[in-house]
Amino acid sequence: MVAVLSTEWDSVRQRTRLSARAAGTGVPRERPTALERAELLGRLRWEVIQGGSLFLTYPQLLDGATFAAMRPAELLDELAIRAIDGGAALPMRVNARDADLAGQLIAMLATGFAFYSLPVQEGRCLHLHRELSARADREAAAELLTTEGPAAAADRLLAATGVLDAPLRRRTVARWRDWLEAAESGLLQVSSLVPADYPAAYTLCPPPRPDALTSAAGRAVLDAWIGGEYDRNGLPNRSLLYENLDPVLQSGDAAERTDA
Repeated sequence: MVAVLSTEWDSVRQRTRLSARAAGTGVPRERPTALERAELLGRLRWEVIQGGSLFLTYPQLLDGATFAAMRPAELLDELAIRAIDGGAALPMRVNARDADLAGQLIAMLATGFAFYSLPVQEGRCLHLHRELSARADREAAAELLTTEGPAAAADRLLAATGVLDAPLRRRTVARWRDWLEAAESGLLQVSSLVPADYPAAYTLCPPPRPDALTSAAGRAVLDAWIGGEYDRNGLPNRSLLYENLDPVLQSGDAAERTDA
């Protein structure tokens, strides 16, 4: 099956899109308005028309404000290509290590991933990121996954940080559970994660040159990114990039904000 990987569904862009009309709060809506829902469905339909299937990376799905607000059953009714034998599948595919979406989610929580789909201010997203990082323990999380299952393990890992109130934590786990069950049932196709080819990506879309930036703060973050200071396990870590970009983005200096 042909699939298109689109930058439209980058998790940060999803957050921005659903925050734009939320009364200027900068916080994505948990429930889109009728107009927002129609626009999101229109974008999804167009992607599917172009490629026959939409390909998502696991952060785009598990940390996507769109896919937090719109659940598998809803998208099945709107987008599904139904099989002759009466079965149905979403025209979507997502990658995960060892094609295990549940394991991928728990790994994100156990290594301090920065979740931006949450309906809270970015400062709380970064607070959660720091608290998860401080408690990072992949072996303990893997054991928790085995003994309690993905939803209970995710709830326990989030609860340990104390950052999210109980109702929001339960809603977050519930929407993850929906997508994990869709993957388990075959409603959502999950394929094995292939390591990112960053040299090829930089050839197609190179990072800005340091001399294109006008502030020392912006150049410092760019130099650290290109120089590998934010790498983890040999690959660039976008969560660390955003954590270091955030104070530059919030700066009172216009040049620094533009660079960010």
